[in-house]
Amino acid sequence: MSSTVIIISIAILATILNKSIRLGFYNTLAFCWIYSLIGIFIYSPILCLVISIVLLGVILGIDSAKYKILKERFQYEDLFLYSQVFRFPKFYIPFVGAIRFWILTTSVLCATGLVLYLNYIWLDDFDIYIWFTNIIFFIAINIIIHRLVCINNQLSFDECISQFGMHLTIIIYVYRNRAKLTKLESPCLHTDNLPKTIITVQSESYILADQSFDFKFSNNTHTYSSGKLEVPCYGAYTMRSEFAFLTGITNSQLEYASFNPYRKAYKNITKSYIQQLKNFGYYCVVIHPFNKKFFNREKVFKHLGFNEFIDESYFDKIDIFTPDAQLTDYIKQYLDKHSNQKIFMFVITIAGHGPYTLPRKDPRVYNANNNDEINVYLDLNYKATQMLKSLEQQLNKDSMLIWYGDHKPSIQNWNLSQTEPYQTNYIIITDSTNSSHNIQQDISVENLLEYSLKKYSNSYRSEIA
Repeated sequence: MSSTVIIISIAILATILNKSIRLGFYNTLAFCWIYSLIGIFIYSPILCLVISIVLLGVILGIDSAKYKILKERFQYEDLFLYSQVFRFPKFYIPFVGAIRFWILTTSVLCATGLVLYLNYIWLDDFDIYIWFTNIIFFIAINIIIHRLVCINNQLSFDECISQFGMHLTIIIYVYRNRAKLTKLESPCLHTDNLPKTIITVQSESYILADQSFDFKFSNNTHTYSSGKLEVPCYGAYTMRSEFAFLTGITNSQLEYASFNPYRKAYKNITKSYIQQLKNFGYYCVVIHPFNKKFFNREKVFKHLGFNEFIDESYFDKIDIFTPDAQLTDYIKQYLDKHSNQKIFMFVITIAGHGPYTLPRKDPRVYNANNNDEINVYLDLNYKATQMLKSLEQQLNKDSMLIWYGDHKPSIQNWNLSQTEPYQTNYIIITDSTNSSHNIQQDISVENLLEYSLKKYSNSYRSEIA
């Protein structure tokens, strides 16, 4: 079977399946790109065809599963995130199950070995003329795709999928990710009447869970600001919310680098909020009880300006993820030890991370009348709320607590998880009696730090007025 016949057949099939000549053409173009790329290394047209079809099918399967769980499509940047499964297996394998993971891994290795073997035994059929023709064909397709990238540079990811289909969109983003990123400068922070101690907790998958234990704004000596928080992710991709909070840069400003700002975009940020706080005299420390290399955090936090990164090596291993109670004890000890310093502390919790089907060593405290997955999450949410209450007790007139959820939990059979998927909750607490007791306002995560500092400043002015 010649390559020409294969391509014509795929074009007809793609047009029929998509019920659109335009999408049929673009899907055929994506197939030709993959087919010709594989053809540079695999010399049998039939083997190239099989590999190309399997690869496209796998991408469709991953895309479908990801959209079902995380409400977004498969992206080029996911290739880099999924590669971390072998660096941090305990973080990813539970999502698919250990047995299923090893079956998949073994299948991939066996399939790869079979392809290499078949390619070797069919080496006698190698035709240098066909090989060079394939390279020229691949170059021609790349010229066409590059032209599409230039013409449609303003299209968003979702618009690209609508226009070109998912497979070609992934290839387009391969090109886009080669472009040089624009330098971005964080907005200037409010500088008047700043507190001596700023404690920020990014609580894993935290929301107000509509339970009796939800945080109560009950301390008459404290001022609260709270509301819904717009975040750029659902169920995963913590680094998007994290990056937005620490820089004040919106997801849209990052353009194609917004999927994973911790891979490339962070290098182009100047005057981050952390660098500004350091200039105000703060000692900036980040506490995250997990591997500091995960999500490239070690390099990112160094670039953003943190003085110190406290990772999992500072904590005794007592559960799959460090419990919030253990983390709370460490925070209190650290603050007591550095009570004479101006401190900005950024805490990234991990206890509330899914999957919620994992067995936990930390005894369950809260039980609700739900399925087991929801019960596990609510127990973790209850413990996070206890952490919030405990840290509130540490506050004085020279301190402020900022608490927010990075994203909602992905629990398919729970309405509270599925509605308003890109909204969590935030709470700001200051020790003051002369301003509104509980101010309600919905904001975006990139505005949270600046908003919090202004609230503290206004509260301070009310105290001295």
